[in-house]
Amino acid sequence: MLFVVSWCVLATAVLALALYRFFVARGEDAYIHVDTGHVSQQQMLVKKLDSLDRWGKLLTIVAAVYALVIGGLFMYSAWIESSTKIQ
Repeated sequence: MLFVVSWCVLATAVLALALYRFFVARGEDAYIHVDTGHVSQQQMLVKKLDSLDRWGKLLTIVAAVYALVIGGLFMYSAWIESSTKIQ
């Protein structure tokens, strides 16, 4: 049960990061401006979005692998339990 709860916390963190990225990306301007102040602002936003994307991908992969491990452990436990009942 502890593993499932910890996976739920991890999945919630992934969803929270995705939601945060969505709100940060709302400030993104699709047009390039010649104004130097605005260009540096866009560059900072792009760096922040790249960082959020990298962490989002990493956490998503970790959550998926963790879910597979939990599922495998559950299946193994069920298989062991069913084999002991037969004997």
